[in-house]
Amino acid sequence: MPLKLILPRAGMSKNWRIRGTYLRERVDQTTGTPDKKLATKILAKVRDDIERGAFSSRERRPSPTPR
Repeated sequence: MPLKLILPRAGMSKNWRIRGTYLRERVDQTTGTPDKKLATKILAKVRDDIERGAFSSRERRPSPTPR
């Protein structure tokens, strides 16, 4: 599933979320803003960070060791 912006849920947080997978990197995080234009810019930055290898998700799992 490609990265996409998720609408804020009523009664919950007012902030947009980024959710999906890009270049085998799973992302599920808040943008920290209720502004859609700013959230779109943050999404672009997350994509750029993943492409450069600078993105670090909290759920990093070690890759299996070759046998």
